[in-house]
Order: sequence, then structure tokens, then C-alpha cells
Amino acid sequence: IIVLSARNEERLRTYAQKLLAYLKANSDVSLVELAYTLQVGREAMACRLAVVVTDLSALREKLTTYLAGEAAEVWGYQGEVQPEGGRRNFFKDDEDAQHLITLWLNKGKLEKLAEVWVEGVEIDWSLLYSQQKPKRISLPTYPFARERYWLRPRQPLDNSHALWGVPPAMTAQLGGRVSLKSLQPPAHPFFFAGQERQPGQFEYRLSLADNRLLREHTVFGWPVLPTDSLLELIYEAATAYLQTDQLEFEQLFLHRPLLGLADQATTVRLAFGNKGAAVPFELCSRVEGLGQTLTPNVTGTVRPHQHPVETEQTYQKLLTEFDRRVLGQVLFSEDYPLQIGDFFRSLQEVYLTEDQAVGVLRLAEAAQASRPQFLLNPSIVDGLLGSAVCLAEYILSVTTGKRERDYTFIPIYIDKVHIAQRLVDEVYFSHVKLVKQAETFIRFDVALIDQQGQVVLRLDGLDEKRISLADIERSVAEVSQAADRPAQATSELLAEMALPKVTAGEVSDPLLPQLRRLLSQTLLLPEEKIKDSANLIELGFDSILGMEFVQKINRHFEIKLKGTALYEYTTLAKLTEYLGQTYGPQLRQEQPTPAVDLTEVKSIQPLNQLKSAVSQSETMVGPVEQSKSIPVAAGVRSRDNRDIAVIGLACRFPEADTPEDFWRLIAAGRYLLTDVPPARRTAWRQPELAEVYCQKGSFINHID
Repeated sequence: IIVLSARNEERLRTYAQKLLAYLKANSDVSLVELAYTLQVGREAMACRLAVVVTDLSALREKLTTYLAGEAAEVWGYQGEVQPEGGRRNFFKDDEDAQHLITLWLNKGKLEKLAEVWVEGVEIDWSLLYSQQKPKRISLPTYPFARERYWLRPRQPLDNSHALWGVPPAMTAQLGGRVSLKSLQPPAHPFFFAGQERQPGQFEYRLSLADNRLLREHTVFGWPVLPTDSLLELIYEAATAYLQTDQLEFEQLFLHRPLLGLADQATTVRLAFGNKGAAVPFELCSRVEGLGQTLTPNVTGTVRPHQHPVETEQTYQKLLTEFDRRVLGQVLFSEDYPLQIGDFFRSLQEVYLTEDQAVGVLRLAEAAQASRPQFLLNPSIVDGLLGSAVCLAEYILSVTTGKRERDYTFIPIYIDKVHIAQRLVDEVYFSHVKLVKQAETFIRFDVALIDQQGQVVLRLDGLDEKRISLADIERSVAEVSQAADRPAQATSELLAEMALPKVTAGEVSDPLLPQLRRLLSQTLLLPEEKIKDSANLIELGFDSILGMEFVQKINRHFEIKLKGTALYEYTTLAKLTEYLGQTYGPQLRQEQPTPAVDLTEVKSIQPLNQLKSAVSQSETMVGPVEQSKSIPVAAGVRSRDNRDIAVIGLACRFPEADTPEDFWRLIAAGRYLLTDVPPARRTAWRQPELAEVYCQKGSFINHID
């Protein structure tokens, strides 16, 4: 007896279609194991069908008849469970009737059992079998309806803003610009395997077999999607979401490389925040086989901005007055850690001095056919970034006297990306200027220039970090463990980078308490536990919290502090001095924000009252918006009384094994962040792997 059930008739038919397709593809499946799995391994729902068969051929025939719309008496039994009445209650309430079910089971009267089961009668199917039960097998899963319930935007879209209209058509006569035509999904090397799940929410599926950009770019042998391809992906999605190609990116944090593994697909999700003057975004990825949690790869901000076409001729001087000339094929020789395929071989030669580089770029032969498909052609942009790597290598070789084969450079941060034109030409020049050299990273300003001397793309504040094979392998390990902790690849740089000396300004003293309060709100730490000289990493900072802290500072003081400030001023005291020195006049009139007492312990309220209070409090969901904070009167909370469906609730937290325990901890205001116990600290410390900077933590019961 084969039984199927679903929520409604539509889902039941879909379920039957999936089972029929499975049977056609698996002709050797055991009929007994199939029946047993469907009987005891699936929840019985309201809409039901049952068929009695002796072989797989008969089962396929009856399912086909059912799907053709024939009446149930032709192929089997069908029914819908009614809440009250019918034979269901009769068999449930009458003891003799229950014995009748057992008798039918013992005698194998399958037709009788099928007839009453579709009406909702409960049957202990295990009684059909001897003590040696059949094996359960893998079968098609339930066909859930593809319905989505997205959270509504917190703020309505201001359609009056001129930037959100469709931009006027551009022509080649307007400053050398070219028209940007919308790309059809099948034509684009990313979108052929992607979809827009909802406005501003994009999902892609990449694999080494299907994606050439991922396959032809390796770092120490690991396939890594290059930064140029990430920029193209984000820019293409942003133009679709914001309906304009006039865009500028700011504060791009490249947290982790986007990895690819052989025989494993990589899921990529790109989410944009609400439309406004500045739109935050986050790109995350997950490699199948390396955990289930998406880990951040890139975060940043995009804003509509018409960047004027600039001209630059100074680069031409380096073509004749240079210290060293390097050919492109030499830069990426076989023994070099960074290897690229034919698609990316656009860098022909580089002319170097101690603080500048000019590269000659020609669209790779293998990328010629892709020219109309891209906005920022990765072949050209990869050559641009390769010029920066070449200058970084040259600077390092001047310092050490040799070229290191065990290290290379990868981008970790870009302050601004100015896009003036779509890249449609075949020949470009790259101009790289050294801005700052620190211990573990080098900062450049980079420009891409066409043959007419127009700057078509500019990367201001490009930070290149020196990495080794161990760094890449550590990143792979972090991705596989990402379900247990947030991303912190970029945050590891905070403790490493050089700290310029600054002089405390006259506003530093009153400024310090305000920053401490903002930091307390970001880290959820009591103010008294925040030492001014403590490294932010030791306090629990990661790259995501760092951006949130900077955004709080900018909103509170109405300044434009860059995210890179936390690279250089890694303690609260140093950051205070820097702000006082840089923004002193703007900070003089600031008033301290109301203190947030995180240690206040309130009396325990009844559990139902507490749940009601928590459900009515404002919950912020979605990307952080970069806008000025709105004053709210003391004691007033914003409420959203729309219905919320909770479809499941379970938890395990430190000192809380159940949801009830968790509510009580909230009611008591318990502070669960404590020093790491000595036994755990000993277990954590593995010098051969990495130094452990974490000094505090919260620990789940009964897990060592």
C-alpha cells in the first residue's frame, strides 16, 4: 500500500508528479522499502491518496492515471480529512473499532486500510511488518509551495528624487560616454545561473565547471573569484536595482576571498539596502561541503553619482622615464603564487618607479567575444589591479633585495570606486600611485585611462595586503567554521597596521565619554568594562561591528569618518585623539548621548508579560541605513503591529537550554559575557595554528 498526503490537492498532485519522476529514474527501487518509508517516514496531512499495488509498473500506471484526472475508483483511494465527524471519530472513540484496524493489519487487508486511511483514521503501519522492519530510503521531499513573505521596507521609497528615475539615454558624443543597454540574463556570465529573488536581493550559483572567471584565477592553487569580477557582479546588480548606471562605490571591505572548490558549487547572495542617498550592500557566499552558513565577502555602499570624465596625461612621462620595465608574462610566471588564465591576460607590460607604475593593457584574445556582455570588463580591470600588484612587488623587492615567491598581494579595501564610462575599448593604460606603505598593507590610488587620455575608472584608496598560502588556507578553515562565529577577516588587520602619532586636541576629554557610550551600544558592553587603551579586537570587534561603530559616529556627530580610520586608530583613546584633531570645530557643541545602563537588573516579570513586551518593542531588520538618526522622545517606542507567524522555536544559549530559560535571562538582565575559563583557554591555545586574541566569551552548558 502506497500512501501520499499533502496540505491541499494542488500540492498532492505535485507530490505525485515528483514520485512518478523518481520511479521512472530509479527502476530498481524496492517496492517494500518505498511503501514503508512513505507510511512511517512522512507526516500524514489532510489531503490524501492511497493505492494498492504488487509491483512498480502498476504503481507508475496508477499514478499516471491519477495525474490524468481519472476518478479515484479507477486507480485507488482519495479523501480529505474532516475536523469532525465521519469514520475517523468512530474508529478513534470505539475500542472495538480499533481492534478491527489491528485485525485488518494482521490479515493484510490493504484495501480496507487504504479506504479508512484517506478518511483520516490513524493506522500503526509497523504492525504490517515482522520484527525485521524494511529500511527507510531516500525519496522526493515534500513539494512546499513557492510563496515568499518579505519584510516591507522600513521607509517608503521617495520616487520624487531625481536620481531614481531612469537616466536619459547617453550617446558617445556626450563626454565620450557610451550607452548602457540592459543585459539579458542568458547573455551574462553571472546571470545565466542567477536570479533576482526580490527587488535588491540577488542570488547566484557559481561552479568551476561553468564559470570561467572563477576557474581561471588561482591564489596558491586555490580558485578565487578575482576582485574585478566581484566589482562587475555588484555593479551589474546595482544598475538593475537602482535603474541607473551612474554609480559610485564607497568603503568596499573585501572581507574574505570568494572561493571555489572542485565538484562543489558556490552560492552567492547579494543584498542591497533601502534606496536612498547611499545604499549599503553585502555580498555573502557559501561553498557546498564547507558548512551551511553564508559568510560575508564584500560589504560597502553604492550611491547614484554622475562622475565627470577627467583627463590625465602625466602617466605618459613614465613611459620614457622609468626605473624598471616588467613584461606581463614574467609577472605571472609558473612559479608565482597568483596564476591567471587566458581570459585575464590583458597586462602587456609595466613601467615602474619607486612610487608609481604605468601599465599597458590590451583586452585578452580570449575575452574579445565577451566585450559587449560586461560593464566593467574583468579582463581589463584585472590588468589594472595587476599593475598595482606589480608596483607592490617592486616596492617590496627594493626593501628586501629580492622577489618573494611565498607571498603575493590581494585587495582588502577600496575607499572609492569612480566609474565614468563603460569599458568598451581594446587598449587602456593603468596609472598607479603609492599613497602609503604600512607594515602589512600598501595603499594606492589607481586610474584606468583610455587612449584619448580620459580617466574611465578610478580606484581611490586601494589597499593591497601581503598574504601567504597559510592565509588562504586559514580563510578556507574560517569559511567552513562560519556557522559558529561572525566574519572577522578584515578585523585581523586592525592590530597589525602602523599607528601614526597624533596630538590630543582640546576637545578630546569631553569627546571620550561620548565615543565610549557609542562603543558600548555597538558591542553591548557596559561602559565601565571598556578601557580606553584596550585594543578593539580584544573587546570583541570584527569588520561588521567596525562599520556599525563608524556609522554611529557619523550619524551622531554628522561627520564623514572613513571606515579605514579603525585600521589606524585601534584603541578608543587613539581614535578620540584623531577625531579631536581632525574634526575639532565640528565636535565642540556636541552633547553627550543618554547613557545606556546595560547592567541594570530588573525584577523578573511574569513570563507572558515579558514576551508581550519583547514582541511589541521595535526590531530592526535589514542592512544598516546610512542616514541621520531621528530623535525619539524618552520612553516612546516605535511599534509595528502587523501579524507575525512563528513556525518553530527552539534554542540553546549560555545558561539557557530552552526558550523559557532564555526569557528568564532577558527578564533578569543577566550579563553572560565572562572571562574564558582556564580549562578552555588551555584547550584553545594552539600556537602552531594561530594566536588567540579573544579574552572573553559566553559558553553553552554541557559543551566542552
